[in-house]
Amino acid sequence: MAAEKMRKIVTLIALSSMMLAGCTTSSALSQKEEPSYVTHYAQNHTETSVVVTRNGKTLVSYQAHKPRVLASTMKVLVALEYARQAAKGKLQPTERIPLADLARYYVKGTDGGAHENWLHVMKERKEIVNETVALESVAKGMIQFSSNANTEYMMHRLGMQAVNNVRKWMNMPHQEPLYPFSSAVLIPTYYKEKHPKLSERALYEHVKRLPPRQYRSLSEKLFKQIGKGKTFTHHVWNKQFDALWGDRLPKGTAAEYAALMRRLNAKKEFSKAMQTRLDAVMEGVMDHPRNQKWLRYAGQKGGSTTTVATNVVYATDKHGNHTEIVYFAEHVPERSYEKLTRNMNPWVVAILRDEAFRKKVQSIQTGKKSE
Repeated sequence: MAAEKMRKIVTLIALSSMMLAGCTTSSALSQKEEPSYVTHYAQNHTETSVVVTRNGKTLVSYQAHKPRVLASTMKVLVALEYARQAAKGKLQPTERIPLADLARYYVKGTDGGAHENWLHVMKERKEIVNETVALESVAKGMIQFSSNANTEYMMHRLGMQAVNNVRKWMNMPHQEPLYPFSSAVLIPTYYKEKHPKLSERALYEHVKRLPPRQYRSLSEKLFKQIGKGKTFTHHVWNKQFDALWGDRLPKGTAAEYAALMRRLNAKKEFSKAMQTRLDAVMEGVMDHPRNQKWLRYAGQKGGSTTTVATNVVYATDKHGNHTEIVYFAEHVPERSYEKLTRNMNPWVVAILRDEAFRKKVQSIQTGKKSE
């Protein structure tokens, strides 16, 4: 019962990599696309940051230096460290990883079914051999499907310190430290096991008072225990814990992620070996034949919680136009959430392909106050 309750409440942080070609789910197809709504939302909600650049020119820079919850968008940093270590020979992309090793890090209900979807596709593609998959497929599943289990496994293999060092060598001083965020879901359960007589309210207040450093440290402690096989059978969770967990997810700024997207788009900074591995993980949108018709290359990573929607994109089209897009929205009202996330991909495509639409998007910088 507790596990079922957790599955229903736990925040999703897995807005999977959307197809730029406009390939949408069947439920989305039944509703009219309104890309202008994403622009309108940013104009009328101050808890939003947007940066759009094209061919080196900044079209939009709205609240770009305000730290925002990143949700799964932060996984781009893990992908960078994977590519770096693979290029140096510290990891072998073809190494076979037992599915059981990934399952240790799977906290059901934290990724909106992303891990199960990834496993299903791996089976369809016949990439699972003797219950193992290639390491690079694990990394792709982290970015292209947003599997949280894969993310924590990659954090384990790469090392948390190495992952966080990406902030330094990519010059992102305002990026908060990453930590095993799925493992953090188990913090209330950890304290309940230690203090079984604590009421849910007292437990919530205790977790709420944890300083950020201690919260991250405890997350890493649980992360290591999970890696060694520890399981938690009774999950303590409710809407209050969910909100607290979501608010504590790492933050970053649109300005720094826009700069990161520009560097990824330029493809001039990394060694050929690192660039090859990075492209393989980040540019899953190019697997779509329709994208191949008008794009030279593109990478994208979205993220979401029940109140957060984020998206970062870099793309270069067949005409040589370079575009970078960052959209971070926090505290999205329930009444707006579905419409905002449903129209995010059409909004991105419109920016990439429609000059008139790009001009309209620049109105975001007038930023009206939230209603």
